[in-house]
Amino acid sequence: MKQKDYDIKVVEDMGNSEQVLRLSIGDYKEEIKQPNVFSEEFDFDTVGDKPDTQLIENLMDDLFVFINSSAIRLAGNYYIGRAALEHSGEVVSNMRAGKDLKSESDIPVVNTLGVLAGKAVQRAFKEDNEIPDSINLTVDFITALPVTEYKRDGAKEKLQEKFMNGVHEVVVYVGKKKVKVEIGFEFVFVSPEGTAAVFSIVDKKNKERTKKLLSEFVKEYEGMTEDKALEELENGRILHVDIGEGTTELPITQKYNFDDKKADGINIGIAVAINKALTRFREEQGFPTLSRQKYSEYLKYPKQYPEFHSVAMNYIRQTVKGPYRQVLDAIKDQLDSVYNEVDIVMVYGGGSILMKEIMYDALKEELAGRRMGKIKVLWVPTELATTMNADGLERLFYNNFYNKIKSAKLESAKK
Repeated sequence: MKQKDYDIKVVEDMGNSEQVLRLSIGDYKEEIKQPNVFSEEFDFDTVGDKPDTQLIENLMDDLFVFINSSAIRLAGNYYIGRAALEHSGEVVSNMRAGKDLKSESDIPVVNTLGVLAGKAVQRAFKEDNEIPDSINLTVDFITALPVTEYKRDGAKEKLQEKFMNGVHEVVVYVGKKKVKVEIGFEFVFVSPEGTAAVFSIVDKKNKERTKKLLSEFVKEYEGMTEDKALEELENGRILHVDIGEGTTELPITQKYNFDDKKADGINIGIAVAINKALTRFREEQGFPTLSRQKYSEYLKYPKQYPEFHSVAMNYIRQTVKGPYRQVLDAIKDQLDSVYNEVDIVMVYGGGSILMKEIMYDALKEELAGRRMGKIKVLWVPTELATTMNADGLERLFYNNFYNKIKSAKLESAKK
C-alpha cells in the first residue's frame, strides 16, 4: 500500500461566492480558485474508463469526496466547487451573502477539506506517476472572518476548533479508485478581514506589485511620488473599505496595528446588486437556472467569458446604485466616528471593481469636505483588488508572525 505524507501551509480567503486557497508543499506553491459551493449526492457519477492522467488532470473540475469529520453536522458525499455547479446546477449549498456566519456554516469546512484532499492527490500523482492509496496531511492554516463576525464572542475560537479538533477523514474519488486522505490541522490563525491587507500594502520583495498598487494613486495627487506614497501608507492612518459580496469591512489600521474598538462592517456587499441583475439576466438572456456563482464569474473574468462579460456588466451597472449608497453612507459614518482622523481611504475587494465607476468621484467629493481635503483615496487596481486579503495573510507565514503566534498558543495549551 502506497502512502504519502505532506506538511502543508495554507492561506484561504473564504469568500461568499469564491474560495481562494494558496498552498505550499515544500518549494511547490499553487493558488486554487473554486466557487464556494457544494452539493450532497448519493453516488459519484462515473462515465466509462479514462486513463489516470486524464482523471488527475480534471480532478478539481470533477471533485467528488466523502467526508467524515466532527466539524460538520453529517458525514456524506459531496461534489465541491465547479463540480457541484456542473452536476447539481441550482441545487447547491452556498453562503447566503450577508446572512450566514462563516464560523457556524459547514461550507467553509467541507470545501476546504475537499480542495486540500484533491490537491494532495494531484501532487502525489505528479511526484510518483501513480495514484496513492492514502495520504496524511499536516496543515498550518491562516484564514479570516468578517470584522463584525470576528468581534462576536467565541467566533474565531469556534472556527479554529472546527479545524483543529481531531483528524478529518476524506475519501477522494478518482474514477473508480478511492484515495483516503487524513487531514490534521496543527494550528489555525484567524484574522479579521480587511486588516490582513495591511501586510500586503508594502511588499519590498515585489517592487512590480507595489508599483502596480500605487500607479493610479501617484497620478491622482499632484506632487505625489512612489516613495512618498509608500511613506504615507507605512505610517499613516488607513480606513480600509473591503467590499465583498455579502459584507463590507471598515477597519482602521496604523502601521501594522488594528484598532479593534473602531473596527466596523456592514452586511451589505455587491451581492445585492448581483442578485437583482441575475434575475433580469436569467429572464432576458434565456438562462433560467444560472447560479449566482456562475454569473459572478462572468463579471470577474472577461477573458474566460468574452461572450457574456459585457452583457453581464450592463445589467450590474443598472443595479449597483442601491448597495453603493449604503457603502458610501457606512464610510461617512466610520469617518464621523473617528472625527475624520484618517489619512487614506483604501478601497478594494471584488465589489470595488464593480462600484468604482459610480462611487470613485462621489467618495473623492465627500472627502474634499473633510479635514480640509487632506484625506486621500487609494482605489486598488482591478488586478489586485480581489487578492489584497490573501496577499496579506500569506505574508504572515513569511514574516515569522504566524510562527510566533503558533509557538505561544501551543506552549500555553501545554500548561
